Amino acid sequence: FGDWEEIPTPSIEDCLQLPEPMKRVASPVRRLAQMTGQSAYNPRTQQGFFRYLTIRASQATGHLLACIVTAGGERQALEFMAESLASAHPELMSVYWGINRKVADVAVPDELVLLRGEPYLDDRIGPFALTLHPKNFVQPNLVMAQRMYDTLMSWLSGSPSQNAWD
Repeated sequence: FGDWEEIPTPSIEDCLQLPEPMKRVASPVRRLAQMTGQSAYNPRTQQGFFRYLTIRASQATGHLLACIVTAGGERQALEFMAESLASAHPELMSVYWGINRKVADVAVPDELVLLRGEPYLDDRIGPFALTLHPKNFVQPNLVMAQRMYDTLMSWLSGSPSQNAWD
């Protein structure tokens, strides 16, 4: 396959699967990150600052939650980015700083700092109200998620309590 570093980074605008509201928030992140003077994290050398950007979208409200994951470091760069993103995108209800100091190349942060907005994002799949957070996993394919919830409902239909915990 060759060296992954030789492959050009695709443009977010070219992604056909990413919804437009998420593109509008994600697009300026690279420019804002460059303005901070911090470098992108390199998993081979384990050097750098910026690691990942995670965005959650509520289908019920149209609101977004963003989590900028870094390798640690100074909060000032993230405050600047959070303020810039929140002021330009009113649909962005939450901006988190996720910190992952581990060597593992994963987008799940070990620490979270809420920089701007609300701690949670409300969403709904069918009759189920969901509270989203940067560390939650939610099936991104909403058609499949609806099928899973429908199956769960059919299994619970005979249960006296009709409660399920995940």
